[in-house]
Amino acid sequence: MIRFENKLGGRVGITAFDLKNNSSSAVINYKKKEIMRQTIEWLGQEPLPIFVRHLPNVFCIYNKSISNNEAIVVFINLCSDIFESITVDVAPEWLNATFELMNENGEWHPEIVEANNRTIKMNIRLSLMAPVILKLKRRG
Repeated sequence: MIRFENKLGGRVGITAFDLKNNSSSAVINYKKKEIMRQTIEWLGQEPLPIFVRHLPNVFCIYNKSISNNEAIVVFINLCSDIFESITVDVAPEWLNATFELMNENGEWHPEIVEANNRTIKMNIRLSLMAPVILKLKRRG
């Protein structure tokens, strides 16, 4: 991993590894996921809006509304293990947000979360390739 900032403030991050004949555990693991997070946040000079902690095979898709008052997050478990909860870090802009979960009928329901600074824990069941859709809404 190489990180470089030039005198004008431009930043570059380079990581090199060979995906040929490489098992997924060598590429998708706790340490590499955290290194990628730190690098992306360093490059962008701001925290990621949301980041899945401790589950390297659970990915999220984040879409913020034009008004910046709402966001939709889709969690996808690419692991055959079923998880009964998920812990994420959120950017400071979402610290006081409400969280709603979409049910099978497409209806939104409030989700109770455990918050500790930027870290949010939700008791959401994550099964293999079964997307979980979450809505974040800024308060007032």
